[in-house]
Amino acid sequence: MTWVTPAPTMATPLAKDVIAEPATLRKRKGNQCELEAKRSKQIEKPIETPISELPEDAQLLYKLFSAMDNVLVLMSCTKSRPTLPTVRRNVELASGRDLTEDRLCLLLAVAHDLLEAVWYGRGSTAVLQIHQKDQKGQPYLPSGPDRAERLAAFRHRITFGGKYAPLTLPPRPDSPHEVEEAKAQAARRAESLKRIQDDEEKAAATAALFSAARREREGARARSGSTGKSRLSELRARIQQREAADKVTAERRARIQELTRELEICTEAMAAHRVVLQLFARAYSWNEEEADQSLKKEEASCTSQSEIVSVLTGRRRSLQSERPIDEETAKSAVQCLAKHASGWFRMDAGVHNSHKQDYYLHRLTTGAAPAAAAALELEAKRLKEERKKLENVADNQA
Repeated sequence: MTWVTPAPTMATPLAKDVIAEPATLRKRKGNQCELEAKRSKQIEKPIETPISELPEDAQLLYKLFSAMDNVLVLMSCTKSRPTLPTVRRNVELASGRDLTEDRLCLLLAVAHDLLEAVWYGRGSTAVLQIHQKDQKGQPYLPSGPDRAERLAAFRHRITFGGKYAPLTLPPRPDSPHEVEEAKAQAARRAESLKRIQDDEEKAAATAALFSAARREREGARARSGSTGKSRLSELRARIQQREAADKVTAERRARIQELTRELEICTEAMAAHRVVLQLFARAYSWNEEEADQSLKKEEASCTSQSEIVSVLTGRRRSLQSERPIDEETAKSAVQCLAKHASGWFRMDAGVHNSHKQDYYLHRLTTGAAPAAAAALELEAKRLKEERKKLENVADNQA
């Protein structure tokens, strides 16, 4: 028997290759499918529009945001507080455009996660500051790449974000004192409104009473059969009574004003009394014997009205009044003082300077300064009492 040896076969290696090839292909196909799925899921990045082709409002916002970002970085580097007035002034200088409140609110609305407006303090001392925020909403100082990313994000928003509603700036926090003051003002306002309502109710009630009285008078006239002439005479009598009452009231008011003016002059005369006392004292000597002799001889114990007026009006440097007054009132005060001098001094008109219409006051040895002061006080008391009586009469008639 002849044995035929079969040719060697490559079953095992061929089988291995045949089995491995489909797995590799499947893996490659799976990777390709995943890549294609990812590509299909990815949104195509829109083409950025150049800044010059954007609308004017968008260009303005981009310019203001870029200037504000640079200004805030510079202020943070120099340790400056980014208060709103300072930031606005620097942004306007850098951009050449006005940063109005409306533009600021719209800018904060678009960059809501990039910028933040925060109040520091309370009440009138509070200041509004602008800060840059990171992705977590915390204030930070952006670096160069971060600033580029912030500008790109802002540009993308103004290009594809649509319209944004402007934000309102946060209200200023009130201090406890201002809150209490506002409550007190509200209470006073409510009280004033209540008083006005009460006055209106009283006025309405008074008007109703007058209407009822008028209807009653008209009914009485109708019942009595009064003629037109009698009604005309009654009207004329009422008009005359009213005119007489108005005349008395006007005279009383004029007298009150006159008394007020006289009281003012009397008060200034008391001040002039002290001035004259000091001016007379210039002639006295520190030696009592020489002082007595000067008083007896009446030497150098004099002054002039112009000198007193200059002191009362504050024009004299060496001696001035505590409360300067006008020249006309000062002259009237000197005349009032001379009227109540009670022999303290005599006042003579100038002889050699009559064109100036000046008067000279010469001290008398028979009079005393306290007597003149007492007379002025009595005159002031009398004027006050008379004015008070007239004012009480006016109040009672009102």
